[in-house]
This record gives sequence, structure tokens and C-alpha cells, in this order.
Amino acid sequence: MKKLLTNLGLLFASVILVLIIAEIFLRIFYPQNLNMTTLDEKRMYKLKPNLETSLNREDFQTHVSINSDGYRDYEHGVWDGRKKIAVVGDSFTFGFGVEQNESFPSLLEKKTGFEVFNFGISAYGTEQELLLIKDNIVYYNPDEIILAFYMNDLRENVKFGLFNVTDGKLKYNNKKFKSSVALVMREFMSHHSHLYSLVYSALIDKSILTRIGLINAQPEDPNMDYDTLNYFNVDNDGYNFAMNKALLLINETRNLAVENGIKFVLFAIPSKEQVDDERMKKYLYDKGAGHFGFNSTKVQQILEDFAFKNNITIINPLPTFRGMDINNTFYFNVDGHWNREGHKLASEALNQHLI
Repeated sequence: MKKLLTNLGLLFASVILVLIIAEIFLRIFYPQNLNMTTLDEKRMYKLKPNLETSLNREDFQTHVSINSDGYRDYEHGVWDGRKKIAVVGDSFTFGFGVEQNESFPSLLEKKTGFEVFNFGISAYGTEQELLLIKDNIVYYNPDEIILAFYMNDLRENVKFGLFNVTDGKLKYNNKKFKSSVALVMREFMSHHSHLYSLVYSALIDKSILTRIGLINAQPEDPNMDYDTLNYFNVDNDGYNFAMNKALLLINETRNLAVENGIKFVLFAIPSKEQVDDERMKKYLYDKGAGHFGFNSTKVQQILEDFAFKNNITIINPLPTFRGMDINNTFYFNVDGHWNREGHKLASEALNQHLI
């Protein structure tokens, strides 16, 4: 028994030593993307205040600095009398892939001279953005809210289910996302351990477990997922529900802004595939999708029709992006986000609106 315990102790010590060496090696030679978020009981997660980290992908390597309020923005001090613009959205607004001063909210501030707040949080859907505006942004008392909408918001709104739709009306489900010891430990590791982040990325983010069907199994029919249905005039109950929910959320966000005396604008962000025809061909080929009912501007058409009927100001920069695109000018080649040129053009489109 003594010998067994000694061997087990040596084994345990050896494993710990190997893990420590692996952690040190990764930190020096192959640093990982550490978690930038922390748990939130209403919105599930939010950006961790006062965070300094890096974001590395095949296309880019950027520095990320989160201010004391929990946003990728500079520290906004006492109001200096300038007009205040609040830009709300997901990773496009956050500036995923570019430096903070290269993101379109930052460029918009430079162009206009207004005080522009960047409230972009990666992977947020319209549900979380509505709650963010209601609970936080209205207290900044902005003159205008620009809500950036991207196609994957349809999927995010259904996935998280923070709001229910009953008889055509939204109802917050009041579900509190409470932490547990396991969640706290996982969050701590994701903030500090490069080894943990590497393992998580390999198993989850890179979708190895997804591909073998253990988690997040993909639809059997590749034409029946939300992302692909964004480009097809196909009647699908699940997609119709997601779109209807998104429109209800947009309208509720507009109503919230109006109630607080704030102007509201919807900014429809186009996808890489919509802007560049060759990228669209590749996407359809990879998805195994045909061309029956194909409509690359389906989402923009629905948003514009809804905005017109409900007196909502909408900015659709897709024609401008397409007209100036030459071999994927505005997006990263691998990643689906805007590069520096994409953010420049987006800021110009919004600047024209403000003018």
C-alpha cells in the first residue's frame, strides 16, 4: 500500500509538472486567446472590465483593451457637451480583427466629432442587445442609438431564448443564469490558463466534437440551417419564427429608445458572401446548396420592408460594399469579419446618415 501511494504521488506530481511546463511553453511560444467575458445573470455573459489581452486568428493579431465599464472603448469621462451616439452590436461593432481605434464606431467619432460609444460585444444577439440598452445604455443618455444587425442574430436569438414569443408578443422569460462552482472554476481557467484555452479551442471552438456529433449536431439537411436559409426564399417554420422574433426585438428596441427620447437607427451589416460573388459561390458549394429559390438579399429586403412599415430608419450599405468590392476587398480571407477597409467603409456610410 505504501509503495502504491508513493507511485500514485509520483504520478500526480509528474502530471502537474507536465501541465506547468506545457502552460509555460504556450505562454511564451504559442499564446492562446483567453476568455474576455465574465458571467452575467441576465445576459448570460458580458465583457470583463479592465481587461488587457490579445486576440489571435489566422488572419490577424490584435490587442484588446476593455474599459472599466466593460466595453472595448476608451474611458468616457464627464460629458463635454458633444452629441452622443451609442453603437450597439456584436463582434462587427466590437471590432473583431482590427485594433480598437480602427473599428467603425471609433472611426465614426473621428469623422463626426461626436462622442461615440462602442457597446459591441462578440456573439451577442438582438435579445442581449435589447437588455443591454434597457439596463445600461439608456443611462448614458445618448442622442441616438445605432443598432447593428447581422444575420447570425437570428440564430443567437433562438439559441439563448432570453425572450419568449406568445401570441405575437415578446415576453422576457425572467430566467436568471446563476453561476455554480464548476462554472466559476471554468471561468477562472479560461481567464488565466493558455493550456485550458488550447484544449477548449481544439474540442469546442474548432468543432471537433461537433463534427463527430457529440455536441451541437448539425442539421442532416445542409439547406435547413439558419445561416443558409438567409439566402433562400424557402418556407421554413423554424426560420420564420427566428425572423419574426428578430423583428419583434428590433421594434421593441426602437420603442425603448423612443420612450427615452433617443433617436433609433437600424444598421444592416452585410455578409462576406453577399458582397463578393466568388465567396458566395464557394459558400453554396461547401454547403451543398442548390440555386432553387436563391435570394442573396433576402434578409435586407425583409428588414427594409419591416422598417418602412414601422417608420424605422434603416441603413443598408450592401449596394455600396458590392459596388466597391474587388476580390473580397472588405473582409478577411478566412475570418468572416470586416478588415480595416470594411470598417472604413462602414463608418463612411454611417457618417453620411449623420450628416
